[in-house]
Amino acid sequence: MKIDKQKAKIDFLRDRYKNYFIVVFALLGSIVGIAFQMMIGKIPLWILSILVLGLFWVLILFKSMRELKNDILKLINELEEI
Repeated sequence: MKIDKQKAKIDFLRDRYKNYFIVVFALLGSIVGIAFQMMIGKIPLWILSILVLGLFWVLILFKSMRELKNDILKLINELEEI
């Protein structure tokens, strides 16, 4: 019974990690797109603030992903001990 609960926690955290990865990938893609459009002069320079905000969110998500990864590894190690 405890093993099933542990596996369910691992699956839940793995899905959350995957979703964070997708969001980070989308944010980085949009940041690159905005930077390119700024370099060729198609959008105004004040949009740089949006780019900085996106980078800030990416850093926050990276930190959250690192914590999730550590939690997953800890649960896997506990599962091996059982």
